[in-house]
Amino acid sequence: MKISWLCIYILFNLFVFLKGYDLWLNKVNYGTFVGKVNIQKDFTITGFDKNNKPVIVNKGKYVVLDFWFSSCGACFKEFPQFENLYKKYKTRKDIMFYAVNTPMPSDKVGITSFRMIAERKYSFPVLQMTDNLEANKLAITVYPTTFLLDKNGNIIYKGDIEGLITQLEKL
Repeated sequence: MKISWLCIYILFNLFVFLKGYDLWLNKVNYGTFVGKVNIQKDFTITGFDKNNKPVIVNKGKYVVLDFWFSSCGACFKEFPQFENLYKKYKTRKDIMFYAVNTPMPSDKVGITSFRMIAERKYSFPVLQMTDNLEANKLAITVYPTTFLLDKNGNIIYKGDIEGLITQLEKL
C-alpha cells in the first residue's frame, strides 16, 4: 500500500514538473489551460499605423494580434519569435499579423511604440491603440497576450506565443 502511494506521489510530481505547471500557469494568466478558445464575437479592432492612418482589423482573414506595451520587458523578449512567425507567414494572403500597442499612462501615444520597434529593426506591422478599452474588453491581465481570430472574427486562441505557433501550424 505504501509503495502505490509513493508511486502516485512520484508520478504526480513528474507531471507537475514536466507539463502541469505550464498548464496551470496558462490557466491563471489566460483563463484556459491550453489557450484554445471559441469566443463567438463579431470582433473588430481599430487603431492607427505608423503613418497615423486608421486601421480596422476585421473579418475575411485569420488575424494574429499580439498585445504589448512600451515598458514591458517580457513583450520585447517575445518579439524575435513574433518576427520569425511574421516572416514565415507573411506571404500567406489569408493571415494578418499585428503587434498591438496598448497605451499605458506613462506612454507617449504613437511615438514611443513605433520608434521602439523601428530601432530594433522589426518588420511586423504595429497597430497603436488610442486607449486600453479593447484590452479591457478582452480581459487581458498579462502582457504579452496573443490572440488568433478566425476569418469570421471569432477568437479561437488566447495565450502565449508558443501556443500560437501550434495553432498556426494547424491552419
